[in-house]
Amino acid sequence: MGVYEVLDEIGRGGMGEVYRAARADGQYSKTAVLLCLSVVAQKTPLRSGSCQHPGQSISEMA
Repeated sequence: MGVYEVLDEIGRGGMGEVYRAARADGQYSKTAVLLCLSVVAQKTPLRSGSCQHPGQSISEMA
């Protein structure tokens, strides 16, 4: 996905999938998280609080 190499899947649900990834070009050494929204989630208006702070939700998974 672009300059990122997907390392593994962290989780999935009704909104889409979450993957752990790393920069394939070596520019950064830390891993990143890729959020891939499903087609349904992309077309659905966000409800209050559902995706306002994805970083907070992801940090709680670690």
